[in-house]
Amino acid sequence: MRRAVSSDLTVEPPKAQLVAQRLLILLALKQHAQRRMMAKTIDNDFPARGKAYREITQQEADELEQIAQHRHKVSNWLSGLAPANNWGATPVETWNGKRARHA
Repeated sequence: MRRAVSSDLTVEPPKAQLVAQRLLILLALKQHAQRRMMAKTIDNDFPARGKAYREITQQEADELEQIAQHRHKVSNWLSGLAPANNWGATPVETWNGKRARHA
């Protein structure tokens, strides 16, 4: 499980939070598998780069994050959310209102 980083301070999430996150992941995996919405799991985790997501390196996580952020922007642009179809003005806020980092 990745650590939350705030400025220069690295904080380990509480154990109860980690357990709850793991249970939510397992529930999501089960539902997606039942609906055949994703590839098979690896060691009861989401597949990423041919291994369980929790086993990827920080560099691999960063690359996957960049890909997801770019796809998010493309989806918004294709959905017509960019004023005057301007790529640079395409909104990139996420569901929680935070601005995603896009190229």
